[in-house]
Amino acid sequence: MAGALFYAAAIPVRGQVAPPPSSTVPIPVKPKTDSTPDSLKVKRDSIKAQIGRFADPATHEIGAQYEWNREQLFATGALTVTDLLDRIPGATTYRSGWLATPQTATYNADFRRVRIFYDGVEMDALDNTTGGLLDLSTVQLWTLEHLSIERTASELRLYLRTWRTDNTDPYTRVDVATGNEDTNLYRGFYGKRFDNGGVLQLAGQQYGVTSPRFAGAGDNLSLLGRVGIARKSWSLDGFVNRTHATRDIERTIASSGRPPILSLDATHTNAYVRAAVGRVGSGVWIQATAASLGFRGTTGPDRSVGATSQPDTLPRKVTETQYNASAGLTIGPARVEVQDRLRALEGTSYNSASARLDLVSSFAVLSGFAEHDGFRQITNLEASELPLESKPRNRIFRHRSLGPRGSCDQAFPPLGIGGDTKL
Repeated sequence: MAGALFYAAAIPVRGQVAPPPSSTVPIPVKPKTDSTPDSLKVKRDSIKAQIGRFADPATHEIGAQYEWNREQLFATGALTVTDLLDRIPGATTYRSGWLATPQTATYNADFRRVRIFYDGVEMDALDNTTGGLLDLSTVQLWTLEHLSIERTASELRLYLRTWRTDNTDPYTRVDVATGNEDTNLYRGFYGKRFDNGGVLQLAGQQYGVTSPRFAGAGDNLSLLGRVGIARKSWSLDGFVNRTHATRDIERTIASSGRPPILSLDATHTNAYVRAAVGRVGSGVWIQATAASLGFRGTTGPDRSVGATSQPDTLPRKVTETQYNASAGLTIGPARVEVQDRLRALEGTSYNSASARLDLVSSFAVLSGFAEHDGFRQITNLEASELPLESKPRNRIFRHRSLGPRGSCDQAFPPLGIGGDTKL
């Protein structure tokens, strides 16, 4: 009986518990801490090892050196190599007109003393109508990331290094310019590195000139491409630059009596495959390059009534194969480099060997260079020095250069005032 009463009393107690209001929002379950993405993951390094390059020589100039990096080259406003050579003592440039016309230069009144090396590959005049002179308008300045000029008593050597990229973030740039003689220029770049060290670079430039006067008319389309891979201690890459240029006939003033510069439709190709081990500027390095240089062009006829003769208007094609092997050692201020260059041109092979020793310190720059050029049949021995003499506040800068074709001795007091030059 007591148990029954207890059970009956419990029923009304349970019935008095009020349910929660229907508007109450239930508290969500706490998520697991490892169910969210890991936001603290370290991103891979976006800067990759650079593609191998040739060794720049130690320049011996009093004051600012004749060298430009990529930003400085664009800042100069120069469109051709000739524009830069206008600023070099001892160099004299020649142009028949504006951008699309032939251009050349002399050093100490000799056309043969100007040499150009494009990523270590020497550029030769393949057009047999130029008399063995390289047309400087065919050298693509826009493709460069660095240019240095070495002046010696014997020669003027230009070392051109093409544009490279080292960032996994894509690099892009577009330039548009217009100017005199109805000149319009367009230029674009794209470069990217990949996490595995790969590289992809594409670029192009096009300009057109329509001169109503005597500056010469023509157009030029140049394309660039590079693919390869670079790791910390080695790199392998392939590069190609192909340029198609046309120019109209350029007539002279009637009273001058000089013949006109005939029209030309030409294609120039510079391509190479390069393998490099080690880094220039630190320890031992070795580099090998196999390059192919090509020219294909057609000269247009002179259709004027007074023309007394006509040129050869048949298409002409010249190709050159060039193999370069170089090795060097850099220890502190000293650098030693040896190089061998083999050319194959029109069924004939030419071998050239050279060696260089540079010592660069805070009080002097010494350099020795020896070369036997089988292509030009010249043996070249040079020695250059730039010591800093006298007291620190009254130093005299002296540059001496000796070579088989002459000597150069320059002395400058502070700020270059009152110096003398002997050639």
